[in-house]
Parts: sequence; structure tokens; C-alpha cells
Amino acid sequence: MNASFLVSENSQIVVQTFLPYNEGSCNDTTLRTINSFNEQTQTWRTNKFFPERVDNFYGCALKIATHKNVIPYIVWEENVNGNRLLKGRVIHLINALSLSLNFTADLDYEPSEVAYDNCYRKVENHEADMFIGNVAVQKTRLESMDFSLPIFFEFLKFVIPPGKSYTQVENFGRVFDMLTWILIFIVFGLFGGIVTVISFCSKKAKIYAFGFRYGNVFMDYLATIFGSALLISPKMNMPRIIIVKFVLFCLVIRSIYQGSLYNFLQSGAKADAVQSIDEMVKKGYTFFMLKSYADYLDLSGQNYARKQIVRLPDFDEILEKISDTDFKGSLMHTSSLIDYKNGMKNGSATSLFCKEYLMTVPMVAYLRKNYYLTEIVNEKIGIFSAAGLIDFWDMISKASLKTVKVVNENRKPISFRSLKGMFEILLYAYGVSVICWIGEIILHLAKRYQFEKEKILPFYHQSKKT
Repeated sequence: MNASFLVSENSQIVVQTFLPYNEGSCNDTTLRTINSFNEQTQTWRTNKFFPERVDNFYGCALKIATHKNVIPYIVWEENVNGNRLLKGRVIHLINALSLSLNFTADLDYEPSEVAYDNCYRKVENHEADMFIGNVAVQKTRLESMDFSLPIFFEFLKFVIPPGKSYTQVENFGRVFDMLTWILIFIVFGLFGGIVTVISFCSKKAKIYAFGFRYGNVFMDYLATIFGSALLISPKMNMPRIIIVKFVLFCLVIRSIYQGSLYNFLQSGAKADAVQSIDEMVKKGYTFFMLKSYADYLDLSGQNYARKQIVRLPDFDEILEKISDTDFKGSLMHTSSLIDYKNGMKNGSATSLFCKEYLMTVPMVAYLRKNYYLTEIVNEKIGIFSAAGLIDFWDMISKASLKTVKVVNENRKPISFRSLKGMFEILLYAYGVSVICWIGEIILHLAKRYQFEKEKILPFYHQSKKT
């Protein structure tokens, strides 16, 4: 397949080569003439000296190694009419190659726990023509095998422990964010300080601020905060405006707090889990991964001091450990497999992904080193990709999985931005009350001036007459 021979046959110079795949044979070792030299015209019959790529195998069998159940890549369904069926996006690709190149796929299905290593070994030892599975490019394999163009792409993500659940006591303080709580306590403290100061002032000042029927004004202040009715009314407009606005402020804050607190107590919310790879490294997380993905982790340049190689059968045990909020470890793997395992849990103890993923990695097929199939397989993969078939196979494979609707129970605290208008109205009330206070002072001075004027005017006229 990789060589042509220039020979002299019956006093004629010809070019011959092997064409093992034809209608009559799948292993034809007879030399076939593909070109000849005409001595009279001193020209070759054609310009072809090497055979074209093999693009028709005439139904001959090619052995393709593939590995155990890795959903959604390869699915070995239960008995269907007495037969087991292989399905999944990898199987769709194998079937498409078989149809377009006209070969019979002899699937060498490897169900053992060391399926990956066995499939690689079979290709290296020429026991299989190619290995198509969910496998990424590994630099350690490049010396003994060829790999195809990228077929599928997968996100390498980190499964992380969930955040710790908030206690019921902590939920009481989570209704508002820190800035909002500070501003609320400033308002309450300001009013409480004013009430306390006035309570030590003269009776006239108390009547001015609280009205004639004032009692224990500090208890009235607390009652206003917690929603009791206010039965006294100040004499002047300035304190009236301030008190009315303070009562309205307390009403709004109290209503929002009571309504939101119920939701927080019922939500079962949890604190945020780790958000980045750097955060996991700083906290001393152990990173679990398959051997085939360890090289990709090293490419990131991050110092993953705690790196541990595991096997695929260990995943369930590791994921169980990671579900513990106190566990300091993370499993790095392709997101599709973890999504499948989440779906199988029916929504309970679903695995969480770190928001930052490592990278996207290409999934390829492995072929024998310097194999004549590599070029034609790459050509077909390029055609399938351009036609959108590979994306389609990936989509329908993932669509067949159980999906879990993850509900985000972490309700956000009410921020200052949400209550900004309430504080602005409170400030406006202060401004209006100050204006009213100044107006009342001016009016009082004007009335006093008028009274003094009216009182002095008769004496003025009398003294003028005399």
C-alpha cells in the first residue's frame, strides 16, 4: 500500500503495486500494474505512479477497538430482541466511517476496567486497525501511534465540595447585606440617641418633640420599631414630619424583613463553594484525575502539589467523598460524564462544578503508526464536521441522558441598592423637617415681634400726645 515498484515485464517497463482491497479479495497480495512505459512514444500511459488513497474497502472488515460503557460516548444497551446494541456518539462515528468507506466494522469491544490501556496496546501491536473512543491526545502515545483530527471537544472541569449550609440563626442576619444593616442601625441609633437626649431635657422640650401626653418616650420609640401604634403627637410640624417618616421607614423595613426571612429559613441555602482553581490550590485541595488528563493539568503552569492519579471505577467513591462539605478535594474530568452521573442521582447530592474550568480538550481516534488509513479517516472526519454531523451526534447522545434541574437555593441578601429609595425619602424628610423648623422659628419670631409692636404702640402714641 505504501510502495510502488518499477519493473521490466515482457520487455516492457511497468509500475506495479499492491491493491489488497478489491471485489474479489480483502487481502490480495498480487502485484497489480498501475502504469506502463511506451518505448515507441517514449511516454508513460498515465501520470499516476502511486495508487490513490484507499476509499473503498469493498465490504472488507476493519478491526476497531472501543472501550467499556462511558455514557454518553458509548452505550451498551440491554438485550434488544436477543442482541446487545452499542449506541452513542462514538458508535455513530464508526457507523458513518463504515458506510462512507464501505468497510465492515469489526468492533473489538473491551469491557474490562483496563479498557483504555488494552485498546492502545491492540493498536500498537497491530491487533486492531484503529481505536475510537472518548480519548484525548497524549504525548506519551505519539511515538507509537498516529492520531486523527479532533472529533469531539470536551470541557475539563473540576467537581468541588458544596458550601456549608447556613444555620437557622445565621439566616436571621442574611436578609440584608452588610452595608444595608449598617445604614439601618445608623438610622435606629440616630433616632434612639435623639430620643434619649430629649428625655433628659426640660418639660417644654419634651412637649415640643413628643406632645402633651408623652410617657416613657424610649419605650414608645422601641414600640414604633416593632410595629405598635403611636398614640402621641408632637405639637410642632418638624417633629411630626420626622416621626411620621420614621414610622413609615420602620414599617417598610419590618415588612421586607419578615417576608424575606421566611424564604431564607425555608431555602436550605448554602455558602458559596470555591470559585476558582487558584482558590482550590491555596486551600490545599487534592486534585484527582485520570492518567490521560494529568498532562493537561501540567500545561496550565499552576503548581498542583496535591495531584493524585485514579482509575475510572474509583469515581463513584471519590464523588461520594466530595459531596462532604469538609472534604478538601476535587475531581477533574470531562463535564459530560459528570452530568450523566448527576442525572442518575435523580437530583439528590448532585455534583457541583467549579465556575472556572481548566480547558477544552480534543477527543481523537488512534491509528497504527504511519498507517495508510490515517489520511482518509482524517478526510472523512473533516467532511462529517463540516456537515454538522459530529455536532448532531454529540447533541442526540447527550439529549438521551437524564437531566437534573439544579435549583439555586442561595437567595441573595437584600442590598442597599434595593432600599436606596427608602433612605433617600428619609433624607428628604429630614430636609423638609429642617425647613419647617426654620419656618416655625421665623413665624414665631414674627408673631413675637408683632405682639411686642402691638403692646408698645399705645404707649408710643400716648407719649407723643403728651
